[in-house]
Amino acid sequence: MDKKVYTVAEAATTLGVGKTTLYELINAGLIATYPLGERKTLIPAQALDDFVDFFYRGGGYEVCYD
Repeated sequence: MDKKVYTVAEAATTLGVGKTTLYELINAGLIATYPLGERKTLIPAQALDDFVDFFYRGGGYEVCYD
């Protein structure tokens, strides 16, 4: 059975980015999440698939560092 949800650490590893970059993507509204309790954030596998599909279809999102 394929994994349906990921923790932030698992999702970052799956995407090949750091947790800080992943949080930037989440805060920019590019990756959907949902809270589990007060301290845990889960990311649906579909949200990661959607982000990767968008990126490779030419969405061209870049994380900007001010």
